[in-house]
Amino acid sequence: MRFGDQVYSIFGVVDLCVAGDKQGCGIGGTLLSKLEEFAKNGGIDAIVLLAKRTELYLKNGFRVIDAECSWLGLDEHKNLGVLKENISGEIMMKLIRIKEWPAGPIDFLGYMF
Repeated sequence: MRFGDQVYSIFGVVDLCVAGDKQGCGIGGTLLSKLEEFAKNGGIDAIVLLAKRTELYLKNGFRVIDAECSWLGLDEHKNLGVLKENISGEIMMKLIRIKEWPAGPIDFLGYMF
């Protein structure tokens, strides 16, 4: 992904699911912890995800980002071109090797995971 003028190596979390009867048992936090460990060992700069329910992620060190985003739009196996939108309150990031929160627009450099 590119944030402003800088390109970073990221893990994009698509779906993090825990069975309903197992929620609240620490499984989600453990999965995020393992992902962070894997990211640190793999030279990843940040973990990025989109979420409507942010509680679990905030509790595990993620931060909500408000930014103008661009990505390749795909629908029903059709390329819709580059889409742009300010995604506020749903895109989240946890820094791994980056020391400061990147400023500027976010370019997914492809389709939005």
